[in-house]
Amino acid sequence: MSQELTTNLMAIVLRNGIELWLEKERAENLMQKLEQGKEKGFVRIDNQFINVADVIGIFSPETMQTKEKVKQGQWQCQACKRWHPRGEQCGCAGGKY
Repeated sequence: MSQELTTNLMAIVLRNGIELWLEKERAENLMQKLEQGKEKGFVRIDNQFINVADVIGIFSPETMQTKEKVKQGQWQCQACKRWHPRGEQCGCAGGKY
C-alpha cells in the first residue's frame, strides 16, 4: 500500500494488520485517552468500532514509511542515512552493508 507521507496524519495499526489513518489531533486525543486508561472495550473511529485491545500502536507517517521500505527489502546506511535496495552497497565513506 502506498501512503503519501503527510505530517497531518497518524496510523493506528491493529493486530490484524489494518491501518487506520487519522488526523494527528484526533490520533493524539485517542493516545491520551488510552494512556489514561479511559478507553476500554470498543472505540468508534469514523463509523467503525475498534477493540482497543487490538490496537498495537499509533505511529507517525515516518515510522510507517520506514516499515514499508524494510518490508520491500531496502536498508538504510548508518553513516549517510540513504536507503538502498537489498544487496546494494553504499558508496559513502563510512557506509557499511
